[in-house]
Amino acid sequence: MLLTGILFTIPWFFICLLLYLYLSRRLGINRWLLVALFQIKVIATFCVQAIYTYYYTDRSLNDVFRYFDDGIILSDVFSKAPMDYIKIILGIYDEVAFRGYYFDKMNAWIKPYDSGLYNDNILMIKVNSLLNFFSLGHYEVNALFFSTIGLIGLSYLCRAILENKVQRQWALLIICLFPSFQLLMSGGLKETLLIYGIGITLMAATGDFTVQTRLFYGLVGLIISGLIKPYFIACMLPGLIAISLFPDRAARSWVAWILIVALGYASAHLMGIDLVNYIVQKQHDFINHSLEIEPGSYRPMARLDYSLISIIVAAPLALIKTLIQPMPWEIRNVGEVIMLIENLYLLVLLVFAGRNLAIGTRNITAHSKIRMALLTIIPGLILIGLICPVLGATMRYRAPFIILLLVSLTPYLINFRTR
Repeated sequence: MLLTGILFTIPWFFICLLLYLYLSRRLGINRWLLVALFQIKVIATFCVQAIYTYYYTDRSLNDVFRYFDDGIILSDVFSKAPMDYIKIILGIYDEVAFRGYYFDKMNAWIKPYDSGLYNDNILMIKVNSLLNFFSLGHYEVNALFFSTIGLIGLSYLCRAILENKVQRQWALLIICLFPSFQLLMSGGLKETLLIYGIGITLMAATGDFTVQTRLFYGLVGLIISGLIKPYFIACMLPGLIAISLFPDRAARSWVAWILIVALGYASAHLMGIDLVNYIVQKQHDFINHSLEIEPGSYRPMARLDYSLISIIVAAPLALIKTLIQPMPWEIRNVGEVIMLIENLYLLVLLVFAGRNLAIGTRNITAHSKIRMALLTIIPGLILIGLICPVLGATMRYRAPFIILLLVSLTPYLINFRTR
């Protein structure tokens, strides 16, 4: 079955390859490097599929297959009730009426623990269903699409933040050595679409485009990112606004960021949105669900109180845990070994970058794009550390933030290496 699906992807592989050759000039990246990285990405896509086919065999519990399987169920609705299908895709259906007919048959449409805000599983199911019209129900084609989108998004991200062709190419190489990019941003996982949305959003914010083009790219990027991971947009927007106000004033941009975050919190409170309650409830739901399914990488964590002080006090430790767990003596499975390797890889890069700054390498400045990235990364990693008690999930959720960090470190690493 896997071999049949791979053979069916061959024409789609060449279509994606031609797309990369077209984009290479626009992105300012060597075409052969981009093609080579694409081929590595395709291999990683099928390796991930094989892992979840022959090792983690419960399709209902892993996101690699459950969105695809639910997409198949949704595609069947089109053949039986086309108008109902269109209503579901457009989001104009009656939840109560459609639940018994369609949604109860799916694994991921209805979450077992729902905090009451947007359910990002739904978009992935819809996208898989729409892709089935082209893939004819072959997971491999859907997976190839998502992996292609993820690598294009990463290329856009490098183009948006880094100043020259050499830095962008080194950033792609550094990130493609990062296990999470190959394992967790391949196939039908949410992070593939997220990294694409982030890439075009930052392209709109930093690129040299007309106002109309900026608005178009920015709107598309924000919609995609917001529908997949709303918290990423919540972490990114204050930094974008602060840097836009003070592009050349580091201290003022940090102060502006603090004021924008405070204003955003107050505005949400006035609109009846209790962000503290949402974060705490999300953590409690995550803990309860973990205790129910007993994942192998679960780590007990103290429950937050329903207060802002509780979150502020827990934030520093949450940031540290997100970056350093697991410690070598805590390793329980292969996934945690990979996470430890990532941590060591990131530590080495941070040491090189820090040494580069300490010895006063020329032409290294913390310019506005890198400050913007840091203003996104820090709150994002804190949030993950606050709510997530499962190391496997932490590895996945932090991956887009770590990739943004690696892109931001690249100018320092390249200058250090080429001294």
